Amino acid sequence: MQNVWRGLAIGAFVGAIIGILLDLANKTKVAVSDGYQNTKIAVRDHGPEAAAAIKSFAAHAAEQVRDADLPSKVKDVASEVASKASDFAEVAAEKGKAAADVAVEKGRAAADVAAEKGKAAADVAVEKSQAAADLAADKAKDLRNR
Repeated sequence: MQNVWRGLAIGAFVGAIIGILLDLANKTKVAVSDGYQNTKIAVRDHGPEAAAAIKSFAAHAAEQVRDADLPSKVKDVASEVASKASDFAEVAAEKGKAAADVAVEKGRAAADVAAEKGKAAADVAVEKSQAAADLAADKAKDLRNR
């Protein structure tokens, strides 16, 4: 008898859940249907007004475009762009000249240092070769004297 009561309780619980789901589905169907009907009525009632407003806006926009003096505005913008480009070119030229001057100055300094180092290395090489030559001569004398 215990299992019967369990079965009845589970069946009642499952039945209640299914009933709730069916009620929700029905209410959703009614809500969607009402929304569709309300939208249909609103479009029928206000559709001509919306179409007239869109036509009026399009006509106003076309009039604004016709009234706009686009060629002169384009000329103004082009003139401003050319002026800015000219200013930029002048600044770029000045910066380039300054960079070239710095590079020349650094190059001269590096060349001077390289020349000094080269001269010092050559002097050391001459001294070392003279010392090696003297040493070789002394060794040759020692070998002859033996």
